[in-house]
Amino acid sequence: MVTRGKGILPPLKVGDNVLVSIPSVVRGRGDAANLLSVIIEENYLTENDAPSPQLTHDILTSKTSTFPSQISSRPSPNSCPSPTPWPSPTQKPLISSTQIPHTFYSTDIGQYIGNTIDDYTKCQLLENPWVPPKDYLFPYSEHLKGGKLIRRYVGHQHLNSFNWLVFSPSKQGLFCKYCPIFNNLHKGGFQKNVNLLKFVTQPLVKFAKMLDETGDLKHHEKTQYHKESIEFGKSFLKTYHNPNLEVNNLLNTKRLAEVYENRMPYSNCRKELLKFRVKSGDKVLENHLQNTSSKATYISKTTQNEIIECCSKVILNHILSRIKEGSGFYSIIFDETLDVSKRSQISLVLRYIYNDSVREDFVMLLMLLMKLRFY
Repeated sequence: MVTRGKGILPPLKVGDNVLVSIPSVVRGRGDAANLLSVIIEENYLTENDAPSPQLTHDILTSKTSTFPSQISSRPSPNSCPSPTPWPSPTQKPLISSTQIPHTFYSTDIGQYIGNTIDDYTKCQLLENPWVPPKDYLFPYSEHLKGGKLIRRYVGHQHLNSFNWLVFSPSKQGLFCKYCPIFNNLHKGGFQKNVNLLKFVTQPLVKFAKMLDETGDLKHHEKTQYHKESIEFGKSFLKTYHNPNLEVNNLLNTKRLAEVYENRMPYSNCRKELLKFRVKSGDKVLENHLQNTSSKATYISKTTQNEIIECCSKVILNHILSRIKEGSGFYSIIFDETLDVSKRSQISLVLRYIYNDSVREDFVMLLMLLMKLRFY
């Protein structure tokens, strides 16, 4: 029977769980305040024995003050049981408990620090970050003030006051939801050569003077790299939900629109020229357009280009026949020039004698990289 003062506690037996409190003087910052332990052996006390029950315990919590009501009794499928020593012949087998890891939250930004994040996860971390429930027991930090040890807590009031601030349950601290994602080099300062720690690569775990004008929250909010990260984040969300606004898509869409607009005036001009020719008294063209089937008008751009190509061959053959019928001597005159699109072109002119007179006939206009071919 274990006695404590005047109260009498019920007897304990092997396998019972007990809650063991850890004094603050031997507990480090962020360490567990309570340990859930299991009794593995009983020692019957004699008059000369000191009351020292042997306990072996496994820490079931992480670096926060946690109580048994917060601990799930279902082990994680990926968790491994703690190692059990081989019992001696005079010792009973140890009863070990299974360590319960932190629950993984897909929108906990602390899980992604230092890792490559896809666009979908970025969107979820920005728009749907993990929010602690109302009854969540936040961690605290301890500070000496006036010779006394005081505790500073973080809570919902901090998260509500700064829309860029998020709490990471896995890291048990505060992060900026923009800077770890969009400050890829994790550098700050005037020359971008200062390694960023708090809120970016490491969580804020010291919660003293956070809301002061010179505190951590206000200071981070005023930094240039934080402002740039927010702008990058807003631009990312805008293009993520509207892919048409992405730069590559905008350039392609604009180019296609310009091509379409450039083609329309030429098509309209061609039709207007045909109408003008009819109004000028070209009865043959008028009769052709009025009485010919719509599939045989030969006024489309493809057909017109083929007709122009045929005309150029006829003219070129006519010029070459003149050279052959004359003296047979000729010279080539060419000059390089740029068109409106800054492409180099060569104008080709044949100089020859025909009917005892010197002629210079333009033959063709070639791209600079094209090969010259004579028929």
